[in-house]
Amino acid sequence: MKLSHLLLTVLLSAAVAFGVVKVAAPTTTSAAKETAFEHVMRTQTIRCVYATGKPWLSIDPNTKQRSGIMVDVMEEIGKALSMKIDWSNGEVGWGELSTAVDSGRGDVICSAMWASANRARATTFTRPLFYTPIEIWARAGDTRFDNAPERINSPDIRVIVDDGDFNEIIAKTDFPKTQRIARPQIAGLEYYFLTLLDKKADILFVSSNYVLDFLKERPKTIRKVLMPAPLRVYENVIGTSIQEQKLRNMIDAAVGDLLSSGAIARILRKYQVDYPDTFFIPATPYMALKQKG
Repeated sequence: MKLSHLLLTVLLSAAVAFGVVKVAAPTTTSAAKETAFEHVMRTQTIRCVYATGKPWLSIDPNTKQRSGIMVDVMEEIGKALSMKIDWSNGEVGWGELSTAVDSGRGDVICSAMWASANRARATTFTRPLFYTPIEIWARAGDTRFDNAPERINSPDIRVIVDDGDFNEIIAKTDFPKTQRIARPQIAGLEYYFLTLLDKKADILFVSSNYVLDFLKERPKTIRKVLMPAPLRVYENVIGTSIQEQKLRNMIDAAVGDLLSSGAIARILRKYQVDYPDTFFIPATPYMALKQKG
């Protein structure tokens, strides 16, 4: 074989081999999916996902304007970070908040979530903005349980709960002998109170804001059971996907600024008029350094 033919054969073989390797080799240049933190920094916009409920966040049915504690808080966070807050595509159900940020529908859970061990499996939380006490409620005139919580723990007592929610957890852990009546998933919050008034249940565990809204329409029908302390006090926090630690840290720093400046306390005072005894603010985590005497 002539030298020129041999050289051509070698070059063709090398070209074919290179082509096969290039086709077979996996690509390493595909773009990685943008994280929520990267999206926020690129657009300078925080996309909120949220669920509604007074006084945390509500939407006027006529004007579609959003209002409430968390609207005010998030707008203050936007100012602190010099970023826009986008509410336009974020309304979901309470059970869908974590899924919404995981799927990329939004960046931050802007509702006031109650931090819990179960939610922490999928969500990371900021420090508490404020606290919500859970009280025991009964029909007006029913004083059987005043300062006597042990009387609740009886098979004759019926409590309304939501499957898997905080009130069912309280019933199971604190009052395991009570009868638990599950609220249907399609039923609104009014079901709690009407079931109580119809004497199909004896007690209810809930925060006072929901009761106060009901009492505006049906005054003097439900009363708080007298107890030395609330059943529970839950942390109200802002959440992100559990993968978004950088974003959580940034929002948490802004929350710290608002707590330090008194902005959150000022917001809560505005709503305290209509919802007394509904919020507790965090205690100051420091004290003055005293001179040794």
